[in-house]
Parts: sequence; structure tokens; C-alpha cells
Amino acid sequence: MSRRARPDLAPPTRLIIAARGKNAYHPTDGILRADVLRCKATRPASRVHPVEKPADMLAALIEAISPPGGIIVDPFMGSGTTREACALSGRRFIGVEFAPRYFDRACDRISAAQATQG
Repeated sequence: MSRRARPDLAPPTRLIIAARGKNAYHPTDGILRADVLRCKATRPASRVHPVEKPADMLAALIEAISPPGGIIVDPFMGSGTTREACALSGRRFIGVEFAPRYFDRACDRISAAQATQG
């Protein structure tokens, strides 16, 4: 059965992040990070945005490329998952979303997350 016949299966996603050079951030916390991250997919029924990523996966990537307290800019904020990942990993966040329906949902999600964090 092809993936097209199974709408509950998302197509494979590849995200490659590379940083090098003297100004690139390299974690010095002693944690050995894997070359491949394994995370549970965001189920279609619970997605707010068509290409929503799991927050724990984004948090792991954010921790690998930015220092604690650093600023993460997401120019395509979508449902606000990157903001959630920033909260999980102790980073600050700037997000931009053009589509009003996703922007409103992201704002609701961010407000709910902030209310539970205190």
C-alpha cells in the first residue's frame, strides 16, 4: 500500500542543520548527541498545521545549535511548535506567521503553554 493510500502516514521528513566556522555554537555540556534523532510523529488528528513537527525533536535540535538563553527566530511559525520547543530548552523565541488562521492558533497555543508554566 502506498503512502498516498494511507493519509494517516506522513511523508518522510528530512531536516538538516549544519553549523560550522568560528562563530558556530558547539555545545560543551558533555552530552554526546546522536547523528539521527528518533521521535514520535505528530499524529494527523492532533496537528494544527499540515507540516507540524514534534516539539521534543525541535527542542533537541535547538539545544544542539544554540546556547542556553539564546534567541531562536522562526520566520514561518505555523502552529507555534518551535516556541514550545524553546520553552522546553530554555531559549527565547521570535516568531512570524503570515497566515492569520495559523497565527491565531499559535497565539492560543503559546498562551496556554505560558499559563501552565506559571
